[in-house]
Amino acid sequence: MVAVDRFPSYVIAIAGASGAGKTTLVRKVAECLDDAVPFFFDDYERTEGATAPADLNAWLAGDRDPNAWSRPVMAGHLRRLRSGESVVNPRHQTIIEPAAFIVMEEPFGRRRNEICDLVDFVVCIDLPLEIALARRLLEYATKAKDPAKYVEMLQSFLTRYLQAGTRETYIAANALAMQERNLVVDGTRNPNVIAQDVVEAVLSLRSPDSSPFDKWIGYLKHLEGEDSDALVDEMRGPRPNGG
Repeated sequence: MVAVDRFPSYVIAIAGASGAGKTTLVRKVAECLDDAVPFFFDDYERTEGATAPADLNAWLAGDRDPNAWSRPVMAGHLRRLRSGESVVNPRHQTIIEPAAFIVMEEPFGRRRNEICDLVDFVVCIDLPLEIALARRLLEYATKAKDPAKYVEMLQSFLTRYLQAGTRETYIAANALAMQERNLVVDGTRNPNVIAQDVVEAVLSLRSPDSSPFDKWIGYLKHLEGEDSDALVDEMRGPRPNGG
């Protein structure tokens, strides 16, 4: 790994719909970076001051403000981790130790005010919603220990998904996160490959041996994908002797 100053930590936010693979990607990116810690949005759902819209359809009909989802304890913990302090995971009551990189699950990227100034790099997982939904239903199947419980969970989730605004909220959250993303990844690909792409994109910006221009070029290559070569050539300008 590239040597970096450990603190303040570099914060990578992973955004995507439920079932897109955020949790898996967070863990795999953290593993690839070595000196990194995973950090999860859902672990702070029941913490003090946490809020979410009671009516998703009303939120969708309004201004769609991502700040309707508030996690003040999460924001405080992220700030402390970033500065080199350990914190206690409120869901599992385990110690989260600080690291050079924090890889976090954050459905809105850097769009929520309480964490926007703490996020350095945003990755959006692009995945068709029907695949994300299928993954979520399979997850429910593994958690339910009896058929009756699974049917109950299935009916509850699909009712909310189709009638209570859940599907449209996923779409809206993805659109908000995309507005300030640094990298978009294909969620249908192998998670190990996606994680390597994320790590390479991040380290291309963090390498102390790269010039600012080369860091920007590395970022553009990951952001633009197959269309990057023409863009890079245009930025570099004409070469000597017509080369």
